[in-house]
Amino acid sequence: MISLTERNQVVRSLIRDLRSHKEDEILCADRVAVYAVATGEKLGLSDENLLTLRYAAQLHNLGPIAVRTELDASTEPTPDLACGEVKLFNAQIRRILGPIEWLQDVIPILCCFHDNFDWTGPGVLTPAQMPIETQIIAVCEEFDRLT
Repeated sequence: MISLTERNQVVRSLIRDLRSHKEDEILCADRVAVYAVATGEKLGLSDENLLTLRYAAQLHNLGPIAVRTELDASTEPTPDLACGEVKLFNAQIRRILGPIEWLQDVIPILCCFHDNFDWTGPGVLTPAQMPIETQIIAVCEEFDRLT
């Protein structure tokens, strides 16, 4: 069984990989993780769910950053490309986190992160189907963006 300290080191390692991209994304992820855990505590999530929420919030930009390194930076964004990118995000999330057994609960949280509450996302989940952790991270990220 892997210890909590070792788990934190793995997440930090993944975050260090993110740091090789944009520092503001890392700072955002750190703030979002703090907001998300505080929100989860207020909502009465269990300690285990809070830990999963923290890992998911810290890693919520993992897919976009991994995909961005593979796409030509000169590519003009379009709605079709954006939808295609989200599918790539999810594939990258599964590729990166898939082998890490104890992060399996994080994968569905991150993979529906780009679904919208108006049912227009690539997964077309209703708000009731979206994991509460995903909803918390989305609200906390938007709060961070606005402040």
